Amino acid sequence: MRDSLRRMLRGASILVALVASLLVGTQPAFASANWQEVKTNSNWHCGDTESVGAERGFKAQTCIVANSSGYAQQVVVVSNFSGYAVWLDASITELNKKLPAHNCNGTTFQSGFQRACLGQSVYVGCNGTNLYSWSNVEISGYTKQTAEAVHRHYC
Repeated sequence: MRDSLRRMLRGASILVALVASLLVGTQPAFASANWQEVKTNSNWHCGDTESVGAERGFKAQTCIVANSSGYAQQVVVVSNFSGYAVWLDASITELNKKLPAHNCNGTTFQSGFQRACLGQSVYVGCNGTNLYSWSNVEISGYTKQTAEAVHRHYC
């Protein structure tokens, strides 16, 4: 009796964990003007990674993150592997009049890290909507517009 109860509880906890992971996986990320750690997956559709500034080690790209629930958001991703800290500031453009422009907080950006600033999640639908986005990234006074991120979104 005890073993069957234990198995039933274990099965219920696995089911709860599975349902929770499915729910979390379909929710859009929250917009933030603050820079945060990057964890990409197949929902990320990014433009080319480009060097920013005259110094080596600074890279940036714009991405569109779209999920199976019809939500999408713009993200600017920046890497600093230069060996020294820099001042970082960025803004994300308005996306097809579908995703609003977004400003990221300026910050001191330490070497050895990759960070992202996430724009607002907006419902764009699942019927093949064409999405385009790019960002302006400023690193220690040098500004660069990133390559355009393009994604045709179906759910």
